[in-house]
Amino acid sequence: MRYEPYDLAAPAYDPTTLPREAARHYIPATAQEIQAMLGALGLSQLDELFAHIPAPARMIDPPDLPEELAMRTSIGMLSHRVRKTACLI
Repeated sequence: MRYEPYDLAAPAYDPTTLPREAARHYIPATAQEIQAMLGALGLSQLDELFAHIPAPARMIDPPDLPEELAMRTSIGMLSHRVRKTACLI
């Protein structure tokens, strides 16, 4: 089976039909969705979901990340990496 790189510039769906895709920063779940998930798990707070992780191992502050890249720059970088590694698959 030959590997065909995914064209990041032309997704197989219409991102304008998915509100989260248009957001500047991707938000994985709404507060309602989180509450529904917690309810399904029998939990009442998000912290309970991570209670099994020792406190010293939890991330308290957000990581110090570099500034975001423009979408076109990101696509170019990812496409380059895919082309570069496609021969390995």
